[in-house]
Amino acid sequence: MYHLARGPGIGPQEGERAEDEEPAEELQDIELVCVEEDCGATFTWSAGEQGFFKANGLYQPRRCQPCRRWRRFENNYSHLSDKIDANNPAR
Repeated sequence: MYHLARGPGIGPQEGERAEDEEPAEELQDIELVCVEEDCGATFTWSAGEQGFFKANGLYQPRRCQPCRRWRRFENNYSHLSDKIDANNPAR
């Protein structure tokens, strides 16, 4: 990018928009439904979260917060359940 007033490689200053940049759309809270079969809870995806997801290139969430936490826990620690069962056959 080349800016005539400031030279090459320097973008617009704070509060300015680049010529090719569209104005930011106003985000509003959205009600979503969790896709987990045994949950199906309705949860709110706030405007602030939407901005964070968009800024970081993330997709719209499909699961509520408790289901996301549980899924992460299962993905991160499922390998331990095999070891626990093998070491303690009484379980």
